[in-house]
Amino acid sequence: MSASVAALSAFLVTNSRGDLLVSRTFRDDVSTRTCAEAFRTQIVATKVVDRCPVKQVGSVSFMFIQTDNVYVVAVSRQNVNVTAVLEVLHRTVKIFKSYFNNMFNEQIAKDNFILIYELLDEILDFGIPQNLEVDVLKQFISHEGRTIDIHASQQVTIDATGVVGWRPTGLFYKKNEIFIDILEDVNVLMSTKGQVLTADVSGKVIM
Repeated sequence: MSASVAALSAFLVTNSRGDLLVSRTFRDDVSTRTCAEAFRTQIVATKVVDRCPVKQVGSVSFMFIQTDNVYVVAVSRQNVNVTAVLEVLHRTVKIFKSYFNNMFNEQIAKDNFILIYELLDEILDFGIPQNLEVDVLKQFISHEGRTIDIHASQQVTIDATGVVGWRPTGLFYKKNEIFIDILEDVNVLMSTKGQVLTADVSGKVIM
């Protein structure tokens, strides 16, 4: 994920009018205040948000999604993979909702901005997606303080930095098996003389 997204310059959360609620700057190539103002005046005010989730203003790209009455915005000056960035935004909102009773709106953002900043520090590192697994994040970020012994904290570090973040280390099964069906279609178009005009093979894998 991180290799395809490249690096984001800033992350914003605004209300439905474009007023800034939460912001995190990762690189010094953009100004948070300038970006927030550009998003409000040139995207929200002009109703671009209702037509397309991507807008370039000058040399800055804005990628955004709406949930309830807030916009979650990624800002970048680089040529990033837009699809991957939108996936990061959706998964970030999913993480927020997992902490706030499956809701994320303007009032929640105002009341819980400290927790949101803590989550953003773990989700994005220098603008690059780092940890998007809810179960791993909840091991060391919560609404209330908790006591973690040294062995548990070491395990959290291993889980958070493992190859597969959502799979605990040291997990083994007696049988590592998976059963799939592979369906293939072969299409051939031939002339009356037996010459192959076109040929293709299509298929799908069914779990």
